[in-house]
Amino acid sequence: MMHVTHRLQGRRAARAPLWRRIQARLAAVIAATYLATPGLAQTGPPDCVLAALYPPFMIADTPRNAGLAIDMIREAAARAGRRIEVQFLPFQRTMLTLKTQKNCIMPALFRNPSREGEFSWIATYDSAQMHLLTVGASDQDAVDTRTLRSIAVETGASADEYLTTAGYANLTRLSAPESSARMLHAGRVAAWVQTRSVAKSMWKKLRLDPPVKVGATLYSVPVFFAAHPDFPSDVAAAYRAAIDEMLRDGTVDAILAKYD
Repeated sequence: MMHVTHRLQGRRAARAPLWRRIQARLAAVIAATYLATPGLAQTGPPDCVLAALYPPFMIADTPRNAGLAIDMIREAAARAGRRIEVQFLPFQRTMLTLKTQKNCIMPALFRNPSREGEFSWIATYDSAQMHLLTVGASDQDAVDTRTLRSIAVETGASADEYLTTAGYANLTRLSAPESSARMLHAGRVAAWVQTRSVAKSMWKKLRLDPPVKVGATLYSVPVFFAAHPDFPSDVAAAYRAAIDEMLRDGTVDAILAKYD
């Protein structure tokens, strides 16, 4: 029995250095992976996520039906190992904050030439089509948008910039999509330029009738995660990698379909 005990102890003693080497290597691999993965070493405050009411992209800071852009950034942040804090603000205040705070992201901003140098364009996940929206008996195929009495757009939004640059002189600038929807429904403007999804969401939220008519696409614009130009490049890379993965595995399509 003494001989057996000595042999076992000898084997354990011989094996101990090997196990220690394996454990050390494993610890090194884990540490290297942790440090090499963008975002996982976050020790400071959560990333500031700025949002403005813009259904179906941004609806509310809730676990369910938060809006497709909020769902996108929550999933991207989880994959990137980032903690986030969502703040809903009026649109103009959101834009001002995004231009002045270096650690903030907006998860749904349309990329236009006039905005190109104002923000860091981190990742795109969708392309929004902007339509001419009307209510009533108008024949949209025969509509000359430049001769309409007035067209509702949101101040500083994509349609405002696009149509202003194109020389439209018949724009009525409003503070939010909800105001545009109400003005169009009441006949106080002849048309509204917005995405189909935003218009349908607003019509449903406000319980408006008759239905809004969606005309031909005027132009398309990509939807981005956008941030301050000096937003940390390593954090931006982490979000970009997460969105790329979500595009490949079908997660982006699933989120878009949820709000279709």
